[in-house]
Amino acid sequence: NPIIIFDITFISLAFFALFYSFLKEGVVSYFYLVLCLLLIFALILHGTRGTWIGLPLVLIAYTLHFYKYKIKKVILMLSLSLSFILINIVWDNSPIKNRLQQFSADTVQLAENNYKTSSGVRIFLWKESLEIFENNQIIGVGGYGIEAHNCELKESGQLPTCFQHMHNIFFHELAAPGILGLLGLVLIYGSILLFFIKKFLRYLSNFELRGYALLGIIYVVYYLICGLTEYYLFFVLPVYIHYFIILLIVGFIFRKEAILTK
Repeated sequence: NPIIIFDITFISLAFFALFYSFLKEGVVSYFYLVLCLLLIFALILHGTRGTWIGLPLVLIAYTLHFYKYKIKKVILMLSLSLSFILINIVWDNSPIKNRLQQFSADTVQLAENNYKTSSGVRIFLWKESLEIFENNQIIGVGGYGIEAHNCELKESGQLPTCFQHMHNIFFHELAAPGILGLLGLVLIYGSILLFFIKKFLRYLSNFELRGYALLGIIYVVYYLICGLTEYYLFFVLPVYIHYFIILLIVGFIFRKEAILTK
C-alpha cells in the first residue's frame, strides 16, 4: 500500500524534525514540537501497526537524551503523547481502538486456521516466504517471481489479491533475492547501526554528537520495526528519502567532529 509506505516515510521525517525542535531555542521551537507530534499522531491513526510499536522507543530515547537540558519540552512531548493515548481510549470510533479490536478478532480466526484477515494474510505470506526460500535458497525467485507466486495463490482463492511483496522486509528479502539478499540487508543496516552506535559510545559526554548518533540509531531502528509488517523498499522515492536522511545525519556527525578537532 503506497499510502502506508509514505506514512512511514513522513513519520520518520517527523521524528527528525522533532529532534530539531528540541535543539532550537525560542517560542517557535515549541510550535515545531507540537506540529511534529500532531503530524505523527495523525499519520499513525491510519497507518500500519508497525508504526505504533516503534513510537514508545522514540519517545523514551528522546526523553532520556533531553530531560536534563530541555525538561519543559520533554514534559510537553510526554503530555501530548499521553493526551493522544487517552483520547483514543475514550473515543468510541478511534482508528487505533478499531485496529486493536480487529487484531483481537484476527487472532480468533487464526486459531481456527482462517488466514483471510489482515493479520492472517501477513502470517500466510510469511509462511509462503519460508517455503519459497526452502526451494530457492541462494538467489531467491526475484520480485517478479514473488508477484507471480502470489497471483497463483489469488487464483486458487488463498489470497484476496496479487500482493507484490510479502508484508515484511526480512521475509521478502529471504524469498525474493534469497540468502544473498537477506545478508545484503543485514550488512547494510548492520554497518549503518554499527557506525551510529560507535559514535554514540565515543561521544557519550558530548551532548550534540551523542544526540546525532542517537537520532541515527532511532531512525534506522524505527524503520526496521516498521518493516516487520510492511515492505517499503518497493517504491523508489521513499527509498531515496530514507537513505538521504541517513546520509544527512552522518554529515551532521562528521561536521561536528571536524569542528571539535579544530
